[in-house]
Amino acid sequence: AMAIMPMLSPTIGGYLGESFGWRGPFWVLLLFGVLMWFLIYFDLGETHERSQSTFGQQMRDYGALLREPMIWGYFLTATLASGAYFAFLGGAPFVGERIIGMSPSQLGLYFATVAIGYIFGNFLSGRYSERIGIEPMMMYGGVIASVGVGVALFLMSVFPPVAAYLFFPMILVGVGNGMTLPNASAGAISIRPDLAGSASGLGGFLQIGGGAALAILSGNLISIENQAIPLYLIMFVSSIAGAAIAGWLYLRAKRV
Repeated sequence: AMAIMPMLSPTIGGYLGESFGWRGPFWVLLLFGVLMWFLIYFDLGETHERSQSTFGQQMRDYGALLREPMIWGYFLTATLASGAYFAFLGGAPFVGERIIGMSPSQLGLYFATVAIGYIFGNFLSGRYSERIGIEPMMMYGGVIASVGVGVALFLMSVFPPVAAYLFFPMILVGVGNGMTLPNASAGAISIRPDLAGSASGLGGFLQIGGGAALAILSGNLISIENQAIPLYLIMFVSSIAGAAIAGWLYLRAKRV
C-alpha cells in the first residue's frame, strides 16, 4: 500500500487537474477524507486498552528516547533518505513543466517510476535484511540512492533535459529508500521496545518534517537558469549522508 498508492495517486491527480482544474484533486481529497472517517468510525474498533499515560508522561518518554544515541542514528538515516525523495517531489514538477515541457498527467505517470523502485527495494528488505543486517541494508540503500542521483545529475547536466533523464534514474532512489526506510524504522523501535509506539511516532514526525524542509529548500533554489542542479546536489548530499550515518550505526553495533 505504501508503494502502490504513491504510484497511482500522482497519475490520478494529474488527470484530475487537467480535466477539472486545480480544484479537482482537492474535491477528491475531501471525498476520500469523508469516506475514510466513516470507515474508521463504523468499522475499526479499538483493540488496545486505554492508556493511563498522561501528556506529561508522553513528553518524558520522548525525552528518554532522544537521550539514546543509537536512535538518533536511525531517525537521521530515515529523515535523510526520505528527504532526498521529498526534495525531488518539491523540485521535479518545476523541472518537468518549466524546463522539459511536460503536462501534469505526464508528470504523474513518470512519478510512478520512483514507486516501482520502492517496491523492489521493499522486496529486497523483506528477503535479505535478516540475513545481512539492518544497518548494512540501510548503508547499501543510501549508496544505491546516491548512484541514482549521480546518474541523473550527469545526464541532466551533459545532455539536453528530457523526461527519461529526470525520472528513470530515480528508480534507484526508490530502490534505496525501499531498503533504508523499513530497516531504519525497525532499528528505531528496537532501541526501547517498551516505547515502540512513541519511537514510531517521533520517527515519523522527524521523517516527514525533515523531508518537508528539504522539499522547500529544493523548490526555492532551482530555476530555469541553473537547470535544477541544486535539486540533485541536495538529493546527493542527503542520500550519501544517510549512508554514512548507517555506516556509523553498523560500526557501533559491531562494537556492542
